[in-house]
Amino acid sequence: LVYSLITKFGLTSFLEIGFGRGYSTFCAAKAFSDMGIQGRIITVDPNFDKDFLQNLSRIFPNNWWSMIQFQQGFSKDYLSTLEESFDLVVLDGDHSESGVRLDWELTKDRFNKFLIFDDYHLPPKNDPGIQVTPVVDSIEGYDKEAIIMDRRIFTDDRKLEDILDAQVLITR
Repeated sequence: LVYSLITKFGLTSFLEIGFGRGYSTFCAAKAFSDMGIQGRIITVDPNFDKDFLQNLSRIFPNNWWSMIQFQQGFSKDYLSTLEESFDLVVLDGDHSESGVRLDWELTKDRFNKFLIFDDYHLPPKNDPGIQVTPVVDSIEGYDKEAIIMDRRIFTDDRKLEDILDAQVLITR
């Protein structure tokens, strides 16, 4: 989805809250590279694994890395000082209801075209650690579209019984 949005709409900047495996960041880097542009990527996470990043540096091209700015820390601290906007924002950090709501409040005026919430569940799960759905459902005044995802792309998720969830695309 990240790659498709960037290439289809000619986006040039990307902000990600919650690096995780780095999938979204590197989809953005590939999209910018394939478009032949030096896109701007900022990814914010309190827990970057240096060994994991070192292994990825052996896989992905150097020009991708030059586009990425890693911001170690909590989104609330980084976003409260942020003044710029981005064509695409992905929220996949703190999944508690208060964390998702705070990330939304701090980014809702920082996206030019699209914002994606990851881990939206249909129907909502009773998991206190993943409370994206109630926050997204409470947002009004934006176009929202749930896009069903199949998490079997990730080998460690293949053991889960329920591996379908959604990303919600919000557009301006």
